[in-house]
Amino acid sequence: MGDSLTWGSILVNLASGLFGSGIGAGISIWTTKWSIAEKNASEQRAENEVILHTLVSVRSELDAAYQRYFSQTGKMFANTPPHKAQAVYLPVQEEYFPIYKNNTQIVGKIRNEKTIETVVSCYICAAGMIDSIRFNNSLYEKHEKISYELMTSQNPNEIQKLSKQKEILMGEIREYWERLQIHHHELHRIASLAYTGMTEEIDRRKTALKA
Repeated sequence: MGDSLTWGSILVNLASGLFGSGIGAGISIWTTKWSIAEKNASEQRAENEVILHTLVSVRSELDAAYQRYFSQTGKMFANTPPHKAQAVYLPVQEEYFPIYKNNTQIVGKIRNEKTIETVVSCYICAAGMIDSIRFNNSLYEKHEKISYELMTSQNPNEIQKLSKQKEILMGEIREYWERLQIHHHELHRIASLAYTGMTEEIDRRKTALKA
């Protein structure tokens, strides 16, 4: 009888120990999962903040660059028809958008793939416009050189030859101006899409951070 009670006590104690261990293990696992979830959520929030601030900077760079471009150059493309274009030197920026260039991996984290495409296309289009304006400026320099030679030449034959060259060059300038005008309208269109897309992404991430 005593042996039976002793064996029963052992079983009870063993069961209690195992049950207690099970609860302890369960709590430990739950606590670990909760800690990992908290860490992941914290890291995700930190990443969202970095992405948000970077996108705000990229959008600001785009907006500032376009406003400067339009006030200095784009306005002429919008308002001057090709047949009235003159040889003109157009100011151009030397830097190819440093904030965007140094943060392309962040742009790649935008959720909307179409927005990523328009942002990348916008900067490609803008870089192309800069190169096109530089080519226009090279035509302007040729025009200035011929104009100076015309002013200083005393040789009638040379003057006639230079006048013909100047006429041909003006035709090239106006033809190229038409291409620049088309490029300008495309840049305006795609810059607007890129700005709108980034604004939507910025607003979405702001909302997520407030949640």
